[in-house]
Amino acid sequence: VTGPPKPGTFLELGYDDWMTGARSLVVGPAYMAKRVAEHMIKAQTKGRMDFLSSYVIREPVPSLALSDVCRISSASLVRTLARELAPRGIRVNGIMPGYIQTDRIDQVVEATARRRGISRAQALAEIESMIPLGRIGTTEELARVILFLGSEVSSYVSGKLSSSGANFWSSIFLTWFSICSIIKKGSAIEINCSPISVIV
Repeated sequence: VTGPPKPGTFLELGYDDWMTGARSLVVGPAYMAKRVAEHMIKAQTKGRMDFLSSYVIREPVPSLALSDVCRISSASLVRTLARELAPRGIRVNGIMPGYIQTDRIDQVVEATARRRGISRAQALAEIESMIPLGRIGTTEELARVILFLGSEVSSYVSGKLSSSGANFWSSIFLTWFSICSIIKKGSAIEINCSPISVIV
């Protein structure tokens, strides 16, 4: 619905670019979700709300700074709505597509080639070399993930951010927390903590 924001590195972007990106990728989806949720609640409709975002939520891309910064909000939006709307029978999920053959890929390839002074073919080859399957995905392959989350096959899935790509990420999400023991020794209190990491 919002369309892709302007490509570019952080220092290449100006104030107007950031305002446009925020309106498109933060305010727009949140406001649209609010209107849809209000309609579904008023109509007492149980169903699904799925957000199509981007893999940059987990793996920032240097030439897509606007997407890197603004699209992370969609992850919080999905988790927030999933908790609020679940009691009303509305499931909310998000999809983080990897490289999919769309006009956006052509835009990214063109921007990369221009910035680095290489050919479009070289820029495309570099992108494909990062993908273990060695190719860019098709819109049909992305559609299958959307159909899964939009169907009753995924009836017990909500608040999930699903990837749709060939797993080229070099990072994972880690949640760090500590298990602490508090021991009172006279007038002093001793706190001992052991760090724990969980993949989420």
